[in-house]
Amino acid sequence: MLFNLRRFHSHPVGTVLTASLGDSSMRSQREDWFAGINFCRPENKCALLGDFFVSLSCTAQHGNFQRFFFDLTRAHARLDFPSGSNLVAGAARLAQDLYKSQRPDLEAVQAVCPKVTLSFQQQVILFFFVSLFHLSNIFGEFSFRVDSSLAFDLTRRDRCPQVDDTVYSLEYALKVLGSAKAVAWYSSKNREAMVELRFFET
Repeated sequence: MLFNLRRFHSHPVGTVLTASLGDSSMRSQREDWFAGINFCRPENKCALLGDFFVSLSCTAQHGNFQRFFFDLTRAHARLDFPSGSNLVAGAARLAQDLYKSQRPDLEAVQAVCPKVTLSFQQQVILFFFVSLFHLSNIFGEFSFRVDSSLAFDLTRRDRCPQVDDTVYSLEYALKVLGSAKAVAWYSSKNREAMVELRFFET
């Protein structure tokens, strides 16, 4: 039953720019808190900081809410590179080590490792409600979703990816509001829960 399997890909690329004036710009420059591209003019007390980020994601979906139970199954994987400058610097350092037949530096390998997020969503039930005035029908889908983020720490002896955080959520699609959905989620790492109303989210 894989003929109904659909795949989606996205590759967003963005940039971040920060401009600061006054003594705060000089203090930030001295603290070296920013690893991206920076341009500083001490005589004018101004600084321009910039960096870019890359995200790669792939989604596979089977079903489309056509049956009442367990129709939609969705798996999602996302790779996030939060700092493009660190990625380029780490890749250049790794290439230099390989060219010189040296052992790759762990910090350089850590710099090119992305943040990995895995998500699995399964429809639980299709809900049908007829309004009191019988003027409209409201359809909605309940689904259970698990999002796990993985962290790679190469300084550990086992060097295996560790689960950084897992978020469990129950979603209800509000068809009457278009693409809106009501989401109740719980984070195991932060031990917090919340109920949200989200718009324009797939």
